Amino acid sequence: MPDMPWRYILSMRTVERFRDFYKMRTVNQGHRTLIESIIAPEVEAAVKDWIKGGAHGVLIGGLALSFHGRPRYTQNIDILSTSDVPHSIPGFKKHREHAFGHQRTGVEIEVLKPEHIKMLPMMAQHITNTAIEVNGAKVASPEGLVASKLHRFSLQDKADIHHLVHSGKANKEKLWGGFPLTDEHKKRFSEIEANSEG
Repeated sequence: MPDMPWRYILSMRTVERFRDFYKMRTVNQGHRTLIESIIAPEVEAAVKDWIKGGAHGVLIGGLALSFHGRPRYTQNIDILSTSDVPHSIPGFKKHREHAFGHQRTGVEIEVLKPEHIKMLPMMAQHITNTAIEVNGAKVASPEGLVASKLHRFSLQDKADIHHLVHSGKANKEKLWGGFPLTDEHKKRFSEIEANSEG
């Protein structure tokens, strides 16, 4: 085979796959849509149908983190809602008071009200107010995502906060200046900063 430059050997499909793979391996700097941030095709189908069904709320949790950071596998979708949980959404079956199962894929969407997760209503409202619209869905801003994770503060939440802050996605000044953080939230954030510097 004659010595040919790589651009002639690779098909356009291979080049496109490489571009998609590269997008998935990097922190989103505005080059990736919400749908491109989803790894599992069944979750993608559920999100598209949720948006089509006109459901409200703000994406939080693993899917929001996948959009802002590096995509990661998640099988469920968490929605923060400051309004009433809908009684029905086309294409979904209500499992529990605040959980819906996507009828085609079985993916669960949890609609979390502030009182379900013991979050102050003004914190939930601020997360909602600062959310960004992407592909017809509202996604918590990086600072809103950090604020929601400071509230629960599991080991995974700590790692997610560290990633958002140290990747430059979440801005401490915006978080401190705009979100109604308690002294406990600030203490938790300082703990993560101290641990990451050491």
